[in-house]
Amino acid sequence: MRIVTPPQEALCIVNGTQKYLILFEGDWEETMEPGIAVSACTESGVEYAELELKSCWKVGSDTGSQRLMELCGCENAADFEHFLEKKRNQTQGGSEGMIVVEVAFKRLVSASLFESSQFWSRMSADKIPSKKHLHPSFIRVLEDFW
Repeated sequence: MRIVTPPQEALCIVNGTQKYLILFEGDWEETMEPGIAVSACTESGVEYAELELKSCWKVGSDTGSQRLMELCGCENAADFEHFLEKKRNQTQGGSEGMIVVEVAFKRLVSASLFESSQFWSRMSADKIPSKKHLHPSFIRVLEDFW
């Protein structure tokens, strides 16, 4: 299964500062079950990482909404509504069929894919919280662009 992520979200997933994705109906083709491997790719189709699906919840359910609030760092219901509204506007979609997927970064698919893509050339060191949060092979790939 493949999941498409925008550039900033991809960086946060790989460096470990983001552990969830929000998907909308049509973004996935297979049954979402904990433990399955997911291929993450950029909007331009460059596959960059293998992720493990830890759990998923439908937004709108009590459990799903509460877990998403925790994962995205929303402190109250107003922050959470603002967060959801922003996500809806980014995709021009409603919350129908919106699910939260908790993921764990497993490995980079190929460093050569990173090096040959324009994707990482747009990233700069100031967008990365700390090198200690990065997978060692990821640091090596990015150093060429810093």
